[in-house]
Amino acid sequence: LRIDTGRAHLSEERRQVSGARRLGDHVCLTVGDTGIGMDAETQTRIFEPFFTTKPPGKGTGLGLATVYGLVTQHGGGIEVESEPGKGTRFRIFFPIADGATARARARAEDVPVRGGRETVLLVEDDDQLRRAAKRILEGAGYQGVQLVFSDVVMPRLSGRALYDAARREGFTTPFLFASGYSDPERAAKLDPTIPLLNKPWTESDLLGRIREILDREKGEGRGGASAATA
Repeated sequence: LRIDTGRAHLSEERRQVSGARRLGDHVCLTVGDTGIGMDAETQTRIFEPFFTTKPPGKGTGLGLATVYGLVTQHGGGIEVESEPGKGTRFRIFFPIADGATARARARAEDVPVRGGRETVLLVEDDDQLRRAAKRILEGAGYQGVQLVFSDVVMPRLSGRALYDAARREGFTTPFLFASGYSDPERAAKLDPTIPLLNKPWTESDLLGRIREILDREKGEGRGGASAATA
């Protein structure tokens, strides 16, 4: 496995191939291996959610879809170069931010986001993400269920299945889904009216969306059903 970093200038043709949002200078992260490689047909499908060449039970088909989703959310793109028996090389392009953009983002993230005393049920199969979200929510004053913050794709029970089960039992608690792979609405068959938070999220992203949803629920006069803290 070899990892390199550098700069790359994207022409219009290269921008279209990689899926990047703009022309010009980018930071380039290159990851290559000397593995079995891929044929041309496989390369056209590797970023599709749930597509995998691994045997049943050995892969979810979400790894590269997640990478593609995260990169494109940041305005970047990905090139793939591979041949059977000769390994694979991925070039990941991220747009270079100018000083004004970086300062504007820093100012936006400095704006404090109001917390609350409502209870939030956190559902996340990734230990590191769950601990981080728990720390952020507790630090903002939230406790344990007037809103459910759930990952979309989990090993045993998907976020959508959890939502459907809650609604069948009569719970009207609002949901906020989180997902890190591309086109989650299509892949997970989500209701587009259910709020979605894209990964990677920041502390201000998470707290801002939760506050927005809970304030809207209060304005509409609805209250979530109580449940155990998870």
